[in-house]
Amino acid sequence: MGLDMYAYSVDKNGRKAEIAYWRKNYKLHSWFEALWKSQQTIEDKFLKALDNEYDEFNCEDLELTEADLDRLSKLLKRGLPKTEFEDTNKEYNRRFRTVDKTFVERAKKEIKLGNKVIYTAWY
Repeated sequence: MGLDMYAYSVDKNGRKAEIAYWRKNYKLHSWFEALWKSQQTIEDKFLKALDNEYDEFNCEDLELTEADLDRLSKLLKRGLPKTEFEDTNKEYNRRFRTVDKTFVERAKKEIKLGNKVIYTAWY
C-alpha cells in the first residue's frame, strides 16, 4: 500500500503552498483519519451511502484548526499509537517525529497569518 500525504496552506486569494509531505507515515495519517471521521455528520454518511461511496479518508481535504494542532502537538510529545502498518525501524520513526513537529510549528504560523491549513492523502 502506498500512502502519500500532503499538508498545504491556502491564503485569502486561494493560492496554495505546500507545508509538508510525508510518505507512509501511518501513525500520523491514522490520527488525521480519526479526526476526519469525528467531524463527519450523519448527513455526510447518509449522502455517501446514497451515492454508494465508502466512508473512506482517501483524497479528502481536512481543514486543521489551531486546536487540532495543539492536540496533535501534545500527542507527538508522548508518541502516536502504533498502527497495523507500523514500521519497526526506529530511525525511520524518529525521523517522522522531527518532521511531524516541524509541520505543526509551520501550520500554526500559517493559521496565525490568516491562512487555512489543509491535510490530504492518497493511497
